[in-house]
Amino acid sequence: MPIVIRMDDEPVNLVGAQEIRDLLGVSRQRVYQLARRSDFPRPFFKLAQGQVWLVEEIEAWMAVHRTKR
Repeated sequence: MPIVIRMDDEPVNLVGAQEIRDLLGVSRQRVYQLARRSDFPRPFFKLAQGQVWLVEEIEAWMAVHRTKR
């Protein structure tokens, strides 16, 4: 489930590696391998616990790079 924060009164949906793992059906290690690819979205922010991404960017990447299961 994405984390929702508000910036400038607009909701921002964020996901971490675990949520990306669930979305893609891959291992946590694979998420970080994908994150190093030049075509994968850049993290929105880096926290002490790890990186977080905009869910919209991850979903857009999935639409281009992943086939429906």
